[in-house]
Amino acid sequence: MLDGDEAILGLMAKHLSEGRPLELFFYGQNFGVTIIENINAALFFLVLGTSATSLKVATLSLWIVGWSFFLFGTRRLAGTSTALIAGLLLLGCAAWAIWPTLARGYHVGGFALLQFCYWQFAGLYKTGALPDTKPGSFALLGISTGLLFLTQKLWFVSFLPFLTVVLWQRKSRRETLILFVCAIALIALPQLIPGKPSQYWDPEYLQEMNPTLALTLLPERIWTFFSGAYSYSTRMDSNLLSKITASAWCLLLVIAGVAMLNRVRTGPERMLAAAIITSGLLVLGATLFIGSPLFGYRYLLPLASLTCLAVSLSIGTKPKYRRTFDLSPSGITTMVLTLILVAAGLLATVTGPNFRAAPSFERTKLSPQQSIDSLIHDLEAQGIHHVYSLDPMLQWNIIFSSRESIVARWSDPNDRRPEYPLQVDQAFFQGDDIAIVGMAASLQSFTEFLRSQDMGGTTIYTSGDRYFWLPNPSRELLQATGFELNPVAINK
Repeated sequence: MLDGDEAILGLMAKHLSEGRPLELFFYGQNFGVTIIENINAALFFLVLGTSATSLKVATLSLWIVGWSFFLFGTRRLAGTSTALIAGLLLLGCAAWAIWPTLARGYHVGGFALLQFCYWQFAGLYKTGALPDTKPGSFALLGISTGLLFLTQKLWFVSFLPFLTVVLWQRKSRRETLILFVCAIALIALPQLIPGKPSQYWDPEYLQEMNPTLALTLLPERIWTFFSGAYSYSTRMDSNLLSKITASAWCLLLVIAGVAMLNRVRTGPERMLAAAIITSGLLVLGATLFIGSPLFGYRYLLPLASLTCLAVSLSIGTKPKYRRTFDLSPSGITTMVLTLILVAAGLLATVTGPNFRAAPSFERTKLSPQQSIDSLIHDLEAQGIHHVYSLDPMLQWNIIFSSRESIVARWSDPNDRRPEYPLQVDQAFFQGDDIAIVGMAASLQSFTEFLRSQDMGGTTIYTSGDRYFWLPNPSRELLQATGFELNPVAINK
């Protein structure tokens, strides 16, 4: 089952697949361009149909595209054997956990874009200062970099050192100008499009920032990140295997970091090593200035591919194996150790907390998707197509899973898509059948609330083991539960 934000992206892709205009930003925001994930998911909807499964498959396919660019970019830089090690390490890095399938709007899209930029960088870097590079190569890199900035700024920050290296290496004012003009033009493009995007969700990431405290928490944050046992800003209970793999990855991070520093001093690829180190430090440094309430372990995701790249380059392969696999004893030993780490990471992921049912759902008979389908079926059977959701994320799951047959709203009269709350309120004032819906986990507290409002005899129904609904609530009950009715609907 999708989470609320995934359901929002699913709605965006559904609307696009139906021929509606392409939205640049995630619904309700004026940041986080989602066109890559949006277009990708819409194409999958057209082929496979609109469903949660199609959205998951689309998101995973986009991550695989990014992984492929990472693989072939590393092959451009260091050859086949090194690229294979880097690619396998990234596949088995538990830090990504379930994120390759989470359609959150810009993390998987940002990853794919970053690796596309990295693949372009690798090609330009290996040509050195050769003058025969076509201007179109820098125009494409500029457009890609500008789109990366609009998609996710942390991913953009992680690419800046690589971009600086290739521009410094070539020392061409013409190529630099082409790149910057294309990047800036794309970044400015949203400002030229008529209409102002909604600013419903506009978090102050720098509010309540405490870099000193964040610095003391950084080791724990890195360890938790590599364990994969996290959910947004929450550290989850990890099993023994997750702890072992997290410790192994942290050790590899330190070893690879020392190896890259040594290359900066003495190695032939000192500029590349400097870019990798600087990129990692910029990502870690940027997270120090994110206010603690808004910090999420996912903001460290750019660190995963950087670590895999640094480790694979640190191991190194002989020049004769640039285009073939290293079948020497040392090469085989390295590959075996890599496969062991990859297997441990994959096993830690599938046995970790992200793949276990939430405690409140463990004893239910139906899957999460079956439960919400049951809720939708029960509501439609009663002729209810408009509901008030007590949970801010549940509303989006209802709208998407019902293919907008049921429109839902939360307490805010505007929300990310103001037309939805307005439609629900209009249905209420027109006398249509409506309902309040909520999570079964909060049923007891809601029942107690009804008693406090002298409504203890109100009939409540349950659906799919996970949800409850109360049909045709009064205006007084809606307002008592915190729903602010839309003035436009009231006037109508």
